[in-house]
Amino acid sequence: MKKIFFFFFLQTVLAYSAIAQITLSFDDLNPKNSDTMTWSIVPSSLGIAPLEGAGVHQNYLKIQPSSAVASLVYNPTEGSIIPLATRYYTESAATGIFSIMSHIYESVSNDTIKSLGYETQADSLSLSTITLGVHDKIVFPKKAHVLANPLTILPFPLTANTSWQSSARFTHDFKLTIIGAGYDNSEGNYIQNRNSTTMVAGWGTTSLSVNGKASSPVSGLLLKESVVEKDSFLVDNSPISDDLLAILGLQQGVSRSKNIYSFYRLGQEKPLFICKTDANNTVTSFYLDNDTTISKNLPPRLISPIPDTLVATNKLVELNYISRHFTDGDSNDFLYFDIKQANGDTIPAWLYVDSGSGSIKGEATDSITLSLLIKVKDLAGDSCADTAVLAFIPGVGINPLSINPLSVYPQPCSNTVTISIQNRFESEKTANLINSYGQVVRRFNLAFGVDKQTIDVSGLKDGVYYLAIANSHWPLTKVIITND
Repeated sequence: MKKIFFFFFLQTVLAYSAIAQITLSFDDLNPKNSDTMTWSIVPSSLGIAPLEGAGVHQNYLKIQPSSAVASLVYNPTEGSIIPLATRYYTESAATGIFSIMSHIYESVSNDTIKSLGYETQADSLSLSTITLGVHDKIVFPKKAHVLANPLTILPFPLTANTSWQSSARFTHDFKLTIIGAGYDNSEGNYIQNRNSTTMVAGWGTTSLSVNGKASSPVSGLLLKESVVEKDSFLVDNSPISDDLLAILGLQQGVSRSKNIYSFYRLGQEKPLFICKTDANNTVTSFYLDNDTTISKNLPPRLISPIPDTLVATNKLVELNYISRHFTDGDSNDFLYFDIKQANGDTIPAWLYVDSGSGSIKGEATDSITLSLLIKVKDLAGDSCADTAVLAFIPGVGINPLSINPLSVYPQPCSNTVTISIQNRFESEKTANLINSYGQVVRRFNLAFGVDKQTIDVSGLKDGVYYLAIANSHWPLTKVIITND
C-alpha cells in the first residue's frame, strides 16, 4: 500500500531535466585531415527546416533515411599546391551547362577551420549539340587559386553567441570556342562573389529514426549560414552577350540567397543533419546522418510509486514531488507530464498542472477525492504512467458531513462496517479508508446498483478514520473503529 502524506505546501519546484546549452571546442568535434562523412539524401519535399532558438528540440523521427547517399571525403594534402592547407575535398559545382570539379583546400587548427583556396580540375565540354558547331567547346584547365580572404568554416570554441562573416571571390578560367560567334579558344572567366554570415542560431537536441527506432536525443548547436552569391561571366575581358548567356543557360549578375543549417554535436565534426533552404526558408535539399551507431531511445520509467496525497481545502497547495518518481536513461532527454483523472476525464479547472515539471497547484473549496493518472512522455514519444489518489478534506470550521450521501454504521464499529448509499452508484467506485495520519490503510471497490455494502475493517487499530470516494465531490465520512 502506498503511503499518503499530508501536504499544505511544498517550497521547491523540481523539474526532471532541462535541455542545457553547450559549448563545442576543437577537441569536442575532433576534426581530422583524413575522414569520410556520409549522409542519407532526403527528398526536399520531406525535409523540414530546423527550428531556431534556445533549448529547441528538432524532431526528425518521421524522416526515414533513403538509399541515396551523399559523401564528403577529406584527404590530407601532399605538396604545397595551396600553402598552409592540411586537407582537401572534391566538390562539383553546376551553373547553366557548366559543371566544374574542384579540390577545396582547408587548414585545420585548434582555433579554426578555414578554406584557403581551390584547384579547378581539367575538363572539356562539347557544345556541338547546342551550337551545331562540331568544334565548339568549353575547356577548363587545371589551375590553383589562393583566396585573398580565407573563409572561416568553424571557429573554436562554438557557443550560443558565436557569429562571423566571410567574403570571397572565386574565379574559374576557361577557353571558349564558338566559331559562329567569333570565339576561337578565347579567354573566359567564370567569377563568383560570395558573402556569408554564419551564426549559432540555436541549441538543443535532435531525435532521428534509426532502423525504424527512435534515437535518443542528441545535444548540439544549430549553425545557420546565410549566403548571397553573384555570378559574372567574361570572355576576352568583356561580359558575355545576352544571346550567348541564353545559349549557355547562364545568368549575368543575378544574386542568389540561401541558408545552410548544420547541427553539430559532441564527438564528431560531421553534422547530424544539413538543411539547405532558399531565401524564403523553403527546403531545397536535406541530408541526414545515416550512422546506425546513434543510440536508440531509452523510454522513461517509474522509479517508485507516486504516493497518494491528502491535502486541505481552502488552502493554496502546490505539490512538486511527482517528477522525482520518474527517470529516463537518456541524459539529454526531457520529460513532459500529462495528468488526467483515471477515468479519462480532465482534472478540475481550478487545479493547474505544469507539464514540464509535473507540479500540481490549486485550491479546493469543497471536499473532493481524485484518482489521477500521471503519464510522462519523453522527446521520442515513449511514455510510462502511474496512478495516485489526491484527496482534499475540510479544514477547521468546515462541516465534512453537511451534504454527504453516505452513512456508515455502526459507530463505533469493529471487524466490519456497513456503508449505506443514499443514491445508488451508477458505476463502480473506488473507496479509500484513511487514518488520522493521512495514510490509506484499506482500498476497496463499491459496486453499483446496491444500497448497502459491508466492508472488512478487521485488524485495524482503534481510531478515527475517513472514508473517501475517488472521483467525487463528496465529503469524507468519519469512521470510528474499536478493534482492540
